Amino acid sequence: MSAYNIVIRPSRYAKAALILLAFMPALVLAFSPLTGFWLYIVAVASFTYYWQWFAQFQRLTVTATLALNLDGGLQWFGKIAGSGNLSAGGLICPYALKLCWRDNLHHRLHQRWVFVDQCSDEQFRALARAINQCNWSALSTRSV
Repeated sequence: MSAYNIVIRPSRYAKAALILLAFMPALVLAFSPLTGFWLYIVAVASFTYYWQWFAQFQRLTVTATLALNLDGGLQWFGKIAGSGNLSAGGLICPYALKLCWRDNLHHRLHQRWVFVDQCSDEQFRALARAINQCNWSALSTRSV
């Protein structure tokens, strides 16, 4: 039984930040006096950087749906990651949330950032409440 159905849309804030980060290797190459071997090393590192940048940019264009249970269970619809239960370690700030969950199949720890513009205010608050409850329950079980 799901308590909340949350639709996570692509984030405009994260896309803008990634586009700004795309200029960083070009600026480093333009304003640093590198020659010879070091220029080759920085060019290879820039290729790796852009490879990772493109993978992150593609992840931001995916719309996902998430069912959140009252007991902290997560059910992802789509190819995001395994469904499972919230685990301690999630972060809450006014502009983003970090979801941490452990999948039921392989018991791997997964993390995903959710920005404030990716879902409605009610859904953002529901996710924040669930993360907070999970962190507090993990803290109370450790102190006992």
